[in-house]
Amino acid sequence: MAFLLRPSLLSTLTVSAAIQTSAYLYSTVGRPVPTEHYYDLSGSLTHLAIVAQVLASSFAVSSTGLPPARVAVLGVLSSVWAARLGTYLYDRVKRVGKDTRFDELKQDPIRWTAPWAFQTVWCAALQAPLTMAAASAFAARPLSVLDAVAIGVFVAGFAIETLADRQKNAYKTANPTGAMTSGAFAAAVYPNYFGECLLWWGAYALAAPVLVGTAAHATALAAPLVTATLLFKVSGIPLLEKSAWTKYGSDPNYVAYRARTNVFFPWFPRTSVSDADWERVRVAAAAVGVSIDVDAARKVASSKPKAQ
Repeated sequence: MAFLLRPSLLSTLTVSAAIQTSAYLYSTVGRPVPTEHYYDLSGSLTHLAIVAQVLASSFAVSSTGLPPARVAVLGVLSSVWAARLGTYLYDRVKRVGKDTRFDELKQDPIRWTAPWAFQTVWCAALQAPLTMAAASAFAARPLSVLDAVAIGVFVAGFAIETLADRQKNAYKTANPTGAMTSGAFAAAVYPNYFGECLLWWGAYALAAPVLVGTAAHATALAAPLVTATLLFKVSGIPLLEKSAWTKYGSDPNYVAYRARTNVFFPWFPRTSVSDADWERVRVAAAAVGVSIDVDAARKVASSKPKAQ
């Protein structure tokens, strides 16, 4: 276990696997039906454990007796993000009572191991900028103005994600069946996902100045690239698109909202909706098997944009 005393991808994966295995056992053994209530919380704890291991190992090998400033800042930023997201998701699943993503997986002991194995890799991937920066021979390089910009990118992404999550949580608590189209969601359909992607690009940008070689950069790039892939192709936008169009596709107000609002990049709502915009939303709804009434939505869009 001596390798745990130095920052490396192997030590990060080992810590991640240990926490996730423990969480899997706690959520499964001795229960008539496994519970998913601790899944997201365990992810948060895994991120915090990885940060602790990297900072401790950096401290152990540091000639100054302290972790390099760059590593310390990355560790603090990652910890704040992990603590906020983990507690938010845990509170949400406790309030709702379940996470439908796991309904079928819990019925099969073999398939039930998959999300825990996935989360092991996911946690290590998102902490790759921290791990690779700490493992670099140039980790002690002083922070620069460009590093301050990278920190600002992370903080901006974190702020957007946090604001969007809080606004949606408050709205859904008061209106469980309504579509969230106000606040940050008036600027984009998925502003929280934009913030999530943005902050991991900030983490990579902060690590990049001390990385040497293609392999190091490619590994650190896992954080923003894995995040984007998951949100755009796997469990983020695709699942929510199907749910949203199924629930609200018959509402012309929602269709008009989608026509005048960017999906991902936050911007001002369109005051004039083009034919291309209507075709875009028609295709998006059709992609999940929903037919929409564009004519009714056009009448709504001709008036001033308003939140539901």
